[in-house]
Amino acid sequence: MKRQTVNEWFNLMKQYQNGYRLSESDWIELKRLNHLVMEKCHEIHNNSQIDMEVKMTNYITNCKRIETAIRRAKNYLIEKAQNGIYENFGQDEVRIIEDKFINSSKFTDEENEKRRKLESFDNWCMNYNG
Repeated sequence: MKRQTVNEWFNLMKQYQNGYRLSESDWIELKRLNHLVMEKCHEIHNNSQIDMEVKMTNYITNCKRIETAIRRAKNYLIEKAQNGIYENFGQDEVRIIEDKFINSSKFTDEENEKRRKLESFDNWCMNYNG
């Protein structure tokens, strides 16, 4: 979005907020520019959310042991819970750890131990209340 477009939108908004009566063409232009500005705001917000999720995923799974990943995920979730706990709290993190560390075709003692640890973490997520 060009700076000129933002300035045009800002000037029309200012006129409207100050009580000036906008012509029909100015009103249509303001609605069009409002739409563009809101689309850009949503795009910026969505991109920052995606970047945050990628960073969080990398932070949690950038290790060799499932215990480390679970500890990191717990710390992340405890910090995130300060903004409020939501339905399915921690399920994304459980899936991320499962995808990285659990081999669904192996049932050795080591793999079963990983599954137990992940199940314990999953239960912690379901029962966590801040």
